[in-house]
Amino acid sequence: MKRTVMFFLLISFLFSGCERSFDINERLIVQGVGIDSTEDGFEITVQALNTDTYSGIGGAKVPETLVKNYFLTGKTVADALSKLTLTAGSRPLFTHTRIVLIGFEQAKRGLNEVIDFFTRDSNCHSGLFTAVCSKTARETLVSNENKESVPAVEIENAVETAGKSAAAQSVHIYELIKMFREKTTAAYLPVVSVPSGKNGENNVIIEKTAVFKGDRLFCCISSEDTKYLSVFTNSVKDGSYSLENSAFSNASFDFYSSKSRTDVFVDENGVINFDVKLRIVFDCIEIPDSQNGEEEKNRLSSLQKALEKELSERTERFLYKMSLQGTDCMRLGRILLNKKQNVYKLCEKDWENTLKNVKITVVSRVTLRRTGQQGN
Repeated sequence: MKRTVMFFLLISFLFSGCERSFDINERLIVQGVGIDSTEDGFEITVQALNTDTYSGIGGAKVPETLVKNYFLTGKTVADALSKLTLTAGSRPLFTHTRIVLIGFEQAKRGLNEVIDFFTRDSNCHSGLFTAVCSKTARETLVSNENKESVPAVEIENAVETAGKSAAAQSVHIYELIKMFREKTTAAYLPVVSVPSGKNGENNVIIEKTAVFKGDRLFCCISSEDTKYLSVFTNSVKDGSYSLENSAFSNASFDFYSSKSRTDVFVDENGVINFDVKLRIVFDCIEIPDSQNGEEEKNRLSSLQKALEKELSERTERFLYKMSLQGTDCMRLGRILLNKKQNVYKLCEKDWENTLKNVKITVVSRVTLRRTGQQGN
């Protein structure tokens, strides 16, 4: 028994390599990557943690800034990033990267080469968030470099929060790659802007979602329209909702749950019909004041009907608007492929024009789970 153990220990020693371990200060810990277009290629902004220390009275001192920014150019994304080690003096570590930002002009130019790099590069983790910038990626990443926080981390947190509250669609890099590979889906990304504040502070704002046609930016939709997209795609996790064109315009609600189901059929005229059913549960945060229990019961019933009517009309209006523009961020093509594969195969090559002629019907059913504060 002892000989067997010694034999395996000897084998493991012989076949184990002596790999050099790297100290944290020897690696470039990348937090954010920004991609902008140039006349003949790309400009890449890399934001990394500043791990430098220096000797002083009382021992080692920490650096004044938390991050270092590096600016690289190349004919391709890979070509530009290949210069990072030489520029920074240390090997980059991409496993802790928080966000990839794509400049607005680069988004209009196309994302094929950008997607190609992240598809091939195995160092980037799948949970990496991706977003489009309202300006350049360089401006967005370096806007708050002197603050006591890491700009890339602030942007990541804003993107994740906006996605949960349905103000924008938060998208991981693997989801973006999947959307580009699916011929039935138009890709979308949140739009990040960092306007200057009164005190010189730059707060991250996400109020729009960028919608693509092919690999190029096609249009931007508002946070309100994004909310209806989120409801339809079953991606609402949190967030609030307020009635607008109603006698209950001062009532406010929080999403508790949201489910969407779409049935497909072809009518006698050969038109593809999408029959959408929404099931939404709200927490009623604030409602108009009431005089007695019976009146409140009637008000809640009227409130529920007003919600159902507005959600049905606005979701349907949004779906029609996007379909008439021939961009399928709603994934209607994917729904048709899954439920009526033979029908989709007939219009697959001309899906953009077919999408402009579909019929969409939305019916909402709302449940008010509880009431909260009553306002005057």
